[in-house]
Amino acid sequence: MKTTTVSVRLPAELAEEFAKEMRRLHFVTGASKGAVAAAMLRAAIDQAGAIEAQLVGER
Repeated sequence: MKTTTVSVRLPAELAEEFAKEMRRLHFVTGASKGAVAAAMLRAAIDQAGAIEAQLVGER
């Protein structure tokens, strides 16, 4: 599988929450941290419509 590194600036609280949940899922599932992060991002992508609606509503 081809991989790439992604860098994103996030508010500290959100980054900490993401990292905490990633560690928890890594521990619970035994999956690698990379696999967990990829699954979390995939879930966000799959929810793009709901995310868009939330962001548009915040304008």
